[in-house]
Amino acid sequence: MNGTERSLAVARIQQKYVERLNTIIELLCNLLKIPYMAFVGSSAEGTDNDESDKDTIWFSDYYDGFDSLTILPDERHPGYSKIQVGYEPKKSELYDYTVEIDDKNYLKNSVKKIIKDRALSHFPSELSSHGAAYTAVVHSIPGESILQIRDSEEVDHVLCIKRPDWPDEAAEWKTRNMHSNWPTDKLVTKITKSGYLLTAVGSKESIESEIQWRVSFNEAELLLIKSFNETQLHCIRLLKLLKKDLSKIAAKNITSYTMKNIMFWCLEKKSNDYWQPSNLMCCFCFCLSELLSCVENEFLSNYFIRKRNLFISREFTCDQRIQTCQYLKRFINDPKTSICLL
Repeated sequence: MNGTERSLAVARIQQKYVERLNTIIELLCNLLKIPYMAFVGSSAEGTDNDESDKDTIWFSDYYDGFDSLTILPDERHPGYSKIQVGYEPKKSELYDYTVEIDDKNYLKNSVKKIIKDRALSHFPSELSSHGAAYTAVVHSIPGESILQIRDSEEVDHVLCIKRPDWPDEAAEWKTRNMHSNWPTDKLVTKITKSGYLLTAVGSKESIESEIQWRVSFNEAELLLIKSFNETQLHCIRLLKLLKKDLSKIAAKNITSYTMKNIMFWCLEKKSNDYWQPSNLMCCFCFCLSELLSCVENEFLSNYFIRKRNLFISREFTCDQRIQTCQYLKRFINDPKTSICLL
């Protein structure tokens, strides 16, 4: 239960600290004329623990190298888009990162190599590529004293294009009937004005993955978590602790992002009166019941894009799903005993 000991007040301090740190980093990157970065994920949300890795995103300006740019949602793979660009890039280095299909030019997500060479070359640590991220093992992060850090840890650098509008695929979320009145209308408006990101990675289930970009909602998710009360914060931290134990069975099919989406869906279903300190165990078990249902149905909707399944069927094997369901059922049937093992 150590993972829930951090109070809401301490989480708020960390959220504000990382927000200010990101502002300073952006200013410095602008001065150095390199793509700017921001700390995101659990460290920015105040939901990290001793074993959480650090996540950063790097914002690219390479879309400025084209006269025209059109975002085209991929209907066959919800939550992914293609970027159609003009035929003549302004920068010669971009020629190698476009591909022509049916008389149309598309920007390949491998263009992230340019930003890696421009920005991540400043990092002394050796980088390895894992999906959307370049991962570095570091021994310390200057200026991060308030964050939980270890002697050495992995930092994932994810390369993105920032979009100021709200994606058409997530239009349903703006008008969704929230039974619990969460998030509030005011928060929904703020979130839809925060834009979204296109992350340089394609779908594992697509033959066109090299020209796909994943639609991501880092800022929107952060704003949602900043609206959490103390019980909700403890609940998501418990879910992340359980993820660590559950990953021994489900491997990478159950992630921190899985738990975040489960939490968001549960908050829509239960009013704020339900999420109270005296009811923490019930809240936690309710979230586990929702996760169990998703695993049984082999479908977990992305919170903002319903049609996107966060489970990849060919990776989440039948045996893994059965064992995951058995684990969750045992936990729900005896939560007091099970939670002591986290």
